[in-house]
Amino acid sequence: MEQGVYQQFYDLEQDHWWFAGMRAICRSLLKRLWLGSDRGPTTCLDVGCGTGLWTKELDAFGHVCGLDVAPDALHFCRKRGIDRLVRATVEHLPFRPDSFNLITALGLIEHLDDDTRFLSELSRVCRPGGYVLLLTSAYDFLWSRHDDIVHHKRRYTKAQFLRLLTTSGFDVMRTTYVNTFLFVPILAIRLLQRVSPASAITHNGSPDVFMPAPWVNGLLYAILRAEARLASVVSFPFGVGLLAVARKPMN
Repeated sequence: MEQGVYQQFYDLEQDHWWFAGMRAICRSLLKRLWLGSDRGPTTCLDVGCGTGLWTKELDAFGHVCGLDVAPDALHFCRKRGIDRLVRATVEHLPFRPDSFNLITALGLIEHLDDDTRFLSELSRVCRPGGYVLLLTSAYDFLWSRHDDIVHHKRRYTKAQFLRLLTTSGFDVMRTTYVNTFLFVPILAIRLLQRVSPASAITHNGSPDVFMPAPWVNGLLYAILRAEARLASVVSFPFGVGLLAVARKPMN
């Protein structure tokens, strides 16, 4: 992503409804996995850690390492006080096999040329019985200028994502669309953008990511919080994004 996008995300993602809502949904699924379990020490890897806010939240689950290839991303992670960081490409993870029992990759796989190679690397460094949590973008017909600005390569359907995970050797424990309650208005906005004059591309981030009025931001976040409470037990049939929890089989 461009430097301006990292700065934009760093400035907004603490309180912005979408960032905060996606973190709430991911936390909900992870807490359900860990609830009542005695797993012992957990080693976590946040792949494509970006500006590091989710990496910090993973501290609640164990010892965390953040990884990203972009120096700008790691710079913002350090500003958040994160010091367990590695710079590397996600196609060649610099870790021994079976190193982590929880790996997360939020908003990453859709950026990659070779998603199969990426999942192979996740499988290699994940311990047998360990979990991988992935968040990605759904439906090609939702493609927008934002996808272009942040350098997305594709968006997935649930069937495509399931097939990709299973052929990569993972047991898929849970997969669901997310951002379901806001799907219709977001679809309407995307369709309207296609018939509207194109916005000038700047180096200051994505024009589709901005902080709305406080009452609007609070309402949208409340909608995603409600979805987070349901997402741990309900698989939604459609949505703007996709979330999957997969498990590496025991040897």
